[in-house]
Amino acid sequence: MRIATIIALVAAHCIAAVTPDPPSDDWRAEMLVLVNSVRAAASQPPLKLDDQANVMAQRHSEYQASMDRMTHDDALGSLGDRATRLDIRWSALAENVAVGSQTVKDTMAMWIASPHHYANIVGQYSLVGFGRAASNMTDSRESIYWTQDFIQPQA
Repeated sequence: MRIATIIALVAAHCIAAVTPDPPSDDWRAEMLVLVNSVRAAASQPPLKLDDQANVMAQRHSEYQASMDRMTHDDALGSLGDRATRLDIRWSALAENVAVGSQTVKDTMAMWIASPHHYANIVGQYSLVGFGRAASNMTDSRESIYWTQDFIQPQA
């Protein structure tokens, strides 16, 4: 009986030792700092990270990763459709998506270099959410799908 208990405890310890920690949200904090730095340089007020916007952006990144394809629409429809399904009351929305970069800094650099994506970053929004998901479908290498969802709530 004692041997079985010891074996079970050792096995549980070994499993715990190799189970990775859940992903950290530190990357979201890093992205928010970079977004708000860009906005400050453009004389725009900082954005607030929003839980519902994070859910929407994360689900969209996961969808893109599952399809291994960058898109603004998914099985639930457009950005507006997705926001409405989450009961987000919005007056304006915008979305940036990207694939091909591995870090927050590289992804932000790509978006800042694109006039349309930059316009979304410095646009008239007050809330933002971020998503990131990996796909291993492309040539056996990891592709990370990034999403930024910008929201101006209804007044």
